Amino acid sequence: MTKMTTGRGLPARRSRGTRIHKLIGEEAEADEAFWGQSAWAEDEEDADYSTEEEEEDVVDSDFDEEEAPDEEVHDADEDEDGAKRRGRRAKPAIKRVPIKMQAPRPPKRARTSSTGPSEATGATPSTPTSYETPTLRQSTARKTSESSELRKKILEEAARLAEKAKKPVVVKTELTQEQLLVEAVRTEVENTQSLNRLEQLEEEKKAENATAPKAPFTGRMVRYHSRIGVPKTITFLNTDEFPALFRQTKPTKRVRGVRREKRVEKDSDDEEQEREENETKTEMTTTPIDTQVVVA
Repeated sequence: MTKMTTGRGLPARRSRGTRIHKLIGEEAEADEAFWGQSAWAEDEEDADYSTEEEEEDVVDSDFDEEEAPDEEVHDADEDEDGAKRRGRRAKPAIKRVPIKMQAPRPPKRARTSSTGPSEATGATPSTPTSYETPTLRQSTARKTSESSELRKKILEEAARLAEKAKKPVVVKTELTQEQLLVEAVRTEVENTQSLNRLEQLEEEKKAENATAPKAPFTGRMVRYHSRIGVPKTITFLNTDEFPALFRQTKPTKRVRGVRREKRVEKDSDDEEQEREENETKTEMTTTPIDTQVVVA
C-alpha cells in the first residue's frame, strides 16, 4: 500500500518519473539521429564547391637591406605596405584538392514563345521610335486646356449645388384625427364614383357584344358528311331559285363605341332581315327542293 500525503502534495510512488525519463531519452535519440545525418557533415571532396587558395606571404631576403635615398623618397608608400606585411600573421597553406569535372549536360530545348515564328526565324527587331521633347508652346497649351476643363467641372458642380439648394424643402406635417376622417370620407366618395363608372362601361360592353337569340330552323335541310380521301367541294346548280340564301351581302364589321341611336337602328335592321329570312324559310318548306349536290 502506498502512503498518501496530506494537503496538496502528490502521493509517493515508486514509478514516478519513469515516463518522463523515457520521453527525454527518446527526444535525445531523435536529435542525435537528425544531426548525425550525412547531409550535415562537411565533405572535403565536394565537386560542386571549391574555394580559391590564398598564397602564403613570402618575405624577400633583401627586405632588411638599406636602399638608396632617392628610392626611399619615391617608395614611401611601399614602406608602409611592408610594415603592414610584418604585422600580418602568416596564414597556413590550404591543401589543394583536385576538382572533379562533371560530364557536360545535354543542352536544354529552347522554349518557344507564344508570339509566333517571328522570333524563331530571326526577324529583325523594330526600330525604336524617336522621342520628341515637348516644346514650351505645347506644354502651355496642354496646361491651359487642363485648367479650363477643371474650371468647367467646378462651375458645373457649383451650379448643381445651387439648384439643389433652391428646391423648397417639403415639411411633412402629421394630420390630426379629424383631418384623417375627412380625408377618408373624400377618398371613399372618389372610389365609389370610379367603381360606378367602371360598372357602367362593363354593362355597355356586354350590351354591344350581346346578340338577339335566333329562332331555331325547323324546315328541310341538306346535310353533307365528309369522308377521308373525298374532295370537300360542293356545287349547287339551282342557286337562282333561292337568291335570299345564295346572294347574301357580306356583314358589316361591328364598330365599338357607337351611339345608342345607331345601335337601335342596327337592331331594327337585323330584325327586318331576320324576318325576311324566316319568310323565305317558310316558302322553302311549302315548295319541294330540287337541288342536286355534286361533289367535284
